[in-house]
Amino acid sequence: MGAETRTSAGDKLAASVLTFLRRYPPFDKLEPDALEFMAAHLALGYYPKDTVVLAPDRGAPAFFYIIQRGLVHISPGVLETGAARETLALGPGECFSVGALLEKRPVTARYVAAADTFCYQLTAEDFSALVHRSPRAQDFARNYLTSLLRESRQLLKMQFAGAATEQQSINRALRSLIGRPPVSCRLETSIEAALRTMHEAKTGSIIVVTPGNEPLGIFTRHDILDRIALARIDLQ
Repeated sequence: MGAETRTSAGDKLAASVLTFLRRYPPFDKLEPDALEFMAAHLALGYYPKDTVVLAPDRGAPAFFYIIQRGLVHISPGVLETGAARETLALGPGECFSVGALLEKRPVTARYVAAADTFCYQLTAEDFSALVHRSPRAQDFARNYLTSLLRESRQLLKMQFAGAATEQQSINRALRSLIGRPPVSCRLETSIEAALRTMHEAKTGSIIVVTPGNEPLGIFTRHDILDRIALARIDLQ
């Protein structure tokens, strides 16, 4: 009687898994025997909120994951240019670690449970067996790798374009950066008047010129602040 009860419970669990898989691509397109194989080999894992499911420093993943309930955030970190990449979110029916399993390498991002999350898990060995026995699973894996390659090429183009733009900025002539005539004053201008002119022009420095507008030097707010600081030291 006990064995029959366990068998019945196992059949119900497998039926529940099949119902779930048929609701989401690419599993809804798999062959019936491939789906049954998955239903028989999937286990359910639980990840409390903020649990790191996968990370680059943990080696090649041991499982193929399908989110049954909850939410997983993917944090790819930063690009070489220093710009932060957008955090992606995966929900029920979505899967991950495909590329890492196919290439037998660590993942390139952190996968973190953003809420209490349940995942169906297929071991790396069973995932490999699934891909080999199912032509449609092979198509999914092939298309997945193609999409990864496409995204990598787009990322390289973005990085190259950013580097090219930066180089163009460095090679620009200084005159392209001048948006207004320089703010200037004469040698005989009082410090108070020079500071007022700088304040009105919203600038931190002013060019000191001769009567013929030849530059003699630059007076900045730091100059007067340094003078005040030195005076305070002398008084001490």
